[in-house]
Amino acid sequence: MYLSKLVIKGFRRLEHLEMRFREGLNVLVGPNNAGKTAIVDALRVLLSTGEEGALRLSEYDLHVSKGGVRSAEASFEYVFRGLSADEEADFLTALRPVATATGLEYEAHLSVRYASADLGGRLKIKRWCGSHEENAVTTEMLEDLRAVYLQPLRDPAQGLRPSRGSQLSRLVHRLSDSASQKDVVEALSKLDDELQKTKPIADTAEAVSKRHVEMLGTVLSQKLAVSLSPSDFQRVAARLSLAVENFEIEQNGLGFNNLIYMAVVLSELSLSKEAAYCALIVEEPEAHLHPQLQAVLLDYLNSVEKPAVGDKPVQVFVTSHSPNFASLADIDAIGCVYHTPEATAAFFPREVTFEKRKKE
Repeated sequence: MYLSKLVIKGFRRLEHLEMRFREGLNVLVGPNNAGKTAIVDALRVLLSTGEEGALRLSEYDLHVSKGGVRSAEASFEYVFRGLSADEEADFLTALRPVATATGLEYEAHLSVRYASADLGGRLKIKRWCGSHEENAVTTEMLEDLRAVYLQPLRDPAQGLRPSRGSQLSRLVHRLSDSASQKDVVEALSKLDDELQKTKPIADTAEAVSKRHVEMLGTVLSQKLAVSLSPSDFQRVAARLSLAVENFEIEQNGLGFNNLIYMAVVLSELSLSKEAAYCALIVEEPEAHLHPQLQAVLLDYLNSVEKPAVGDKPVQVFVTSHSPNFASLADIDAIGCVYHTPEATAAFFPREVTFEKRKKE
């Protein structure tokens, strides 16, 4: 299952734009203010309703025509193709039949509309699927759509620091079962017991407990211990961080941290077996990268179209200002966004066909 088409109407600079995507890597290029970020945010309208919450739009996000007329609404239509039989069942009310060269297939159509601003200027959202607005997009459908968004000028070290919501913590959970989680907790508990026997820890615990008893007395005082925080697996995973050649992640270069963070994110997404669809959305993946590393990254992102056995395929969307990055990309992966006198338009080199000229 992959996103094949996105139709955007009345959103920022985009009066009416149709984007067509392929499986695997999609590279969006174009001049400044052409609408690349608007396309990314249009993807996020549907694909980032989980951890990040739905993208909030205000009346200032509505398109304004050259005549100064603001659109009454912004609408987005998403067309998914390549559904398996199980995915068709999950998106049953969203399906539409389409005739192809190999026969009849089904596409999943999901739509989102923002309109009717409240007093604060925030637009109200409506989601539906299939051919009728009465068919609401269910919570289960939204949970089947997994995506991670990496913004430009990002701090990859922040996403790798210890926390319950870190991508590293998520990956550890994906790669563990109840038995292995129990092993981790037991190992930490043994370490905690040994630490409490050492002189610095024991003396600290005694000093704090003594002062605590003097302060509150034997009746009100509580039993104190200096130890690692409570040892359940969730807390253990939340305290983990990456070390890079014996250095903390903050001491590593921004470029390599970007690559490390993408590796963690793609690993976690590829293990999301419960999701019908997974996507990685990256603005300016070339940030802080030497041209040679840009080539390495691009080569790897191309490989996600054909994942290892057992891994979930991940559709990747990137926007880039780097001529080097764009020139290295497969021409079939490129989508060009550009200005015309009338409006913003899109061009896809992979759709160009050439007719063979007949010899006279």
